[in-house]
Amino acid sequence: MKAKIIPSMIPSVGHSESSQVSHEEILQCTWFLSASSAFALIEALEQAAEQGAFALQALTLFEGEERDLWHVQALCFSEKETPQTLGSILRETLGHFPPPENVTILPHMDWLKHSATKRPPLELGAFYIHEQEDPPSATARFSLCIEATTAFGSGHHETTQGCLALIQTLAKDAPWTRALDFGCGSGILTLAMNALCPGSAEGCDHDPESMRIARDNAILNDLPSVFYLGDAPAMVPYDLIVANLFANLLLDLAPVFSRNATQQLILSGLLREQTEDVVSRYASLGWQLQHTLSLNAWDSLWLKRRS
Repeated sequence: MKAKIIPSMIPSVGHSESSQVSHEEILQCTWFLSASSAFALIEALEQAAEQGAFALQALTLFEGEERDLWHVQALCFSEKETPQTLGSILRETLGHFPPPENVTILPHMDWLKHSATKRPPLELGAFYIHEQEDPPSATARFSLCIEATTAFGSGHHETTQGCLALIQTLAKDAPWTRALDFGCGSGILTLAMNALCPGSAEGCDHDPESMRIARDNAILNDLPSVFYLGDAPAMVPYDLIVANLFANLLLDLAPVFSRNATQQLILSGLLREQTEDVVSRYASLGWQLQHTLSLNAWDSLWLKRRS
């Protein structure tokens, strides 16, 4: 089973102005949906929480091994809600989405951090990706220490692996001079680019916790890197932009990336059935697909600006 942990950037507030959030317990809601419905539900849950319908701690998306269904889990703070009343709130606020298949009470803890469990080390091309307690690699050219944290980007998800593979291809065949890792999470892709081409890459993310973790990882790996909270300043031109996001975000950001990337793009976070729409959108803005790297259900794309 593969998982993508999605930290919630929604403040933990109750569904009404008078409610006081208790950290005594958390309600876990679970859905089993097709891939496209699961990603749409993630967006709907974040929007509903932002509007104050309920309070989120984390969302987790699991790729199930059976029935070709994805598992969506939402962890919601609650003081007064019971599984039954929260189920009613979710039915009212999520419209056409089905109600959760189950709602259970969990003891309070930082479940997002708890989900970031120890993972085995990986060798991905020239990179050995590990945690501090793992033994060193005798063969890898570069070693990246990435601790299990609440920021996305451990190297174990296919979207990150696809980006790392394409970055290594570009470093050999079409090297960059200035790159941006947009939505950098843990900073793993920024650090990989700076290992291959020292001082060439910067990262940005809208999540303050990701910024803290990315900067810590840069220090831990002795790879000086610049990270910006929010967008990179004025989105100055980069000859390469790397973005491991969701398909809808990649579609929305196509004009922004087209204005600010002068030569190449690496785009990931795409399910295979979403690739055609993304490629078509970027083609309309002057980009040509060079290569698609497929890992299980996920695609990573390398595009070049048409001359």
